[in-house]
Parts: sequence; structure tokens; C-alpha cells
Amino acid sequence: MNVIEHIAKILDFSNKEKIVRMICMIFLNLKEDSLCLEHLSMINALNLVIKLRNRPWVDEQIKRILEQLFEYFDQNY
Repeated sequence: MNVIEHIAKILDFSNKEKIVRMICMIFLNLKEDSLCLEHLSMINALNLVIKLRNRPWVDEQIKRILEQLFEYFDQNY
């Protein structure tokens, strides 16, 4: 579970779109597991997703993934 916290920190400070896209895809997959979802809640992943949504992204896939994560976290927190 510490891995989730470490990649969240990387996501918070990284501006490289490839890294952001990969970590967002990991979060998208982890949200299906209840234990991982609980850990994402503890590290406040919703606020991180909100912060990332406010950044300008060239990659449309990142925008779609962030929107999916926001909707899911907003409904399930």
C-alpha cells in the first residue's frame, strides 16, 4: 500500500504528461479494489485529481482519465 502513496507524491509533483497518464491509469485500475480505494481515500486522491484537472493538458486522454477519476472518487468518498 505504500506504493500508492509514493506514486501519488510523484503524480503531485510531475509535469511530464507520460508519467501523469501512466499513474492516472494505475489509479483508474486500483479504484476497483476496495482496499486500494480505501488507501486512495486516506491519501486524499480526490484533492489530487482536482488539482490535476486545473492544470492545462495537451493530451486529451489525461483529461478523460482525470474526469473519470473525479466522478468515481466524488461518488464513492
